[in-house]
Amino acid sequence: MQKALMYMTARDGIPPLGMSEKVELVFRDDDSKSFFAEACLLKLKIPTVHNDFESFHQAFMIAIQFGCTGFGAA
Repeated sequence: MQKALMYMTARDGIPPLGMSEKVELVFRDDDSKSFFAEACLLKLKIPTVHNDFESFHQAFMIAIQFGCTGFGAA
């Protein structure tokens, strides 16, 4: 859960007073199978081309595993 939050918001936890904005989910209308997070805008772009939950889940796990270095991280 923490990696997913880091991927979508570049934050390693929920602030004590909560999030001032909600993460916006945007469904992609292209042929890409990749997830794309705009952490500064709190926007997660979700692909719609996966044929089953397993491939969707696998793509999301890859995105959060390899795409969440965090704000200012190299």
